[in-house]
Amino acid sequence: MSRALSKQSEISSDDTLGIIAHQQTSIELVRLGCLLAVFLPFELAASILQQSSGISVSDDTIWKWVQIAGQEAIENLKLQLQMLGDGQSIQAESLDETLLTMPLIIAADGVTIPFRPQSKTAKGKIVWPEVKVALLLRLGKYQTKTGKTVTRLHQRRLVASLGEIERLKSRLQLEALRQGITTTAQKVSLQLLK
Repeated sequence: MSRALSKQSEISSDDTLGIIAHQQTSIELVRLGCLLAVFLPFELAASILQQSSGISVSDDTIWKWVQIAGQEAIENLKLQLQMLGDGQSIQAESLDETLLTMPLIIAADGVTIPFRPQSKTAKGKIVWPEVKVALLLRLGKYQTKTGKTVTRLHQRRLVASLGEIERLKSRLQLEALRQGITTTAQKVSLQLLK
């Protein structure tokens, strides 16, 4: 075998490295930028990303990353909802034994939030549609330093849907299956929706 072939076989392929065509930014950097943008304005997220990584990225770039990540999440959700509708099994989230012994609490309600009638513009009078929201929580007992036993939140998941309750039901069922509702010993459901 020639030396060139030997060296070439040592070079990892793009698939192995997780690189997609024309990619110029690491997935880790994109993910960090998107995570920062969840809690911060895009300009501030860009500034903190630059300070933490040493790589300068514009706020517009982070906005585009968030749009791409959001579209991928929507496509993934559609696929999983289709699988649920077709009766296929849903993969439960990997939970440790301690979490599985804790009660799974599910609560849902509706809230109104402000929206502009036309997307991507500040024009138009604000409308207040109802958003259906559900929480899936794991609560456990915890002993303080003084010996007092208190309840502590160990895990939470949020499911929300704009519009009718039927849209929330399938999404909530999907997340409940992911959270191991079929194997959880204790389940508590609080329904606040009208």
